[in-house]
Amino acid sequence: MSGAGAADPAPTVVLSLELRDFRNHPALAWQPAPGLNVLTGPNGAGKTNILEALGYVAFGRSPRGARDADVVRFGERGFRVAVAYRVGEDERAERVEVRYALEGGKDVRVGGRPLVRRADLLGRVPVTLFNPDDLWLLKGSGAGRRALLDRLLVQASPWYAEALARYRKALAERNALLRQVRAQRAAPGLLAVWEAQLVQYGGELMTRRAQAVAALGPAVAEAHRALARGREEVRVSYVPGLPEGARPEVGDGAGAWARALEAALRAQRARDVAVGVTTLGPHRDDVEVLVDGVPARAFASQGQQRTAVLALKLAERALLARLVGRLPLFLVDDVLSELDPERRGALGELLREGQVFLTTAELGAAVGFEGAATFRVAPGSVVRAEG
Repeated sequence: MSGAGAADPAPTVVLSLELRDFRNHPALAWQPAPGLNVLTGPNGAGKTNILEALGYVAFGRSPRGARDADVVRFGERGFRVAVAYRVGEDERAERVEVRYALEGGKDVRVGGRPLVRRADLLGRVPVTLFNPDDLWLLKGSGAGRRALLDRLLVQASPWYAEALARYRKALAERNALLRQVRAQRAAPGLLAVWEAQLVQYGGELMTRRAQAVAALGPAVAEAHRALARGREEVRVSYVPGLPEGARPEVGDGAGAWARALEAALRAQRARDVAVGVTTLGPHRDDVEVLVDGVPARAFASQGQQRTAVLALKLAERALLARLVGRLPLFLVDDVLSELDPERRGALGELLREGQVFLTTAELGAAVGFEGAATFRVAPGSVVRAEG
């Protein structure tokens, strides 16, 4: 996997954030600090909503999976999010604006110019997200770990975003057709049309995921050593949604992965018809995390699992920086209360680079984050905390 970045990529820095009728914020204008920003306030103050707004300018939609209509402040007819940002010290500031109206839909603009495709937005304001649910990333199904890879890769490559969308469409169509074949309302030969697309786009997805996990490995190990003070070793590996004996090597290329997927779909077709779903492919991929050689999902303690997830997120940010050539924003939502003091301190040491937005309901949980700019959040208000 090749990257566009230099050895020390310049940080992405948000200069200003403006909100209108976004979640519980009627109107808000804020100029964050270029380094670590700690957002504090009681539950319901709107701290997480600010992080969600930053995610909107990165992805063109809610990183929490919410519908656009659900983000509009109650009783209003639309919302607006606008960010001015800069990469490093020398580049001029750029502006990204996302508007949504219940009647008119969504309008995304960069520098005042409308974007036709969401893919053209991805990677402009790269972000890495870390929320409380991620602390259970290892215990859950593979969907969460696939989502981690996809969020990273769609920002690194517009083509990946396109391939992912096309694969998902072909998968939905093949699944629907499988059920029709099972009910004898369609001929099995029709499956070949959608299988060809699954092979074309699925081979590309699996190639890039395999390369990404291989690249994540050293960064995960390095971050984990810092967080765990060298007490444990962590290792990550890609587990493709293919039979064990039919998995190409990481460096074999998209053609090898496509051929392996094609053969697996053909061999599995009868079973897929019987169950009415596609049982193999990138939508069944996973990432295995080992702590001291044993699967973290089943055998690691809660503290070990949380440390491994923190290391994964820090590695994700480092790899994304390498791929896009700029250090992403780091959005860290309400996780300090879930960590013991030692891990909080270790995390604080690792958050000294680039611009970071960290929320906490308990300001005392951020003790040790020296040099942070602290802000108190209320609906429509972000105010610098003194002292």
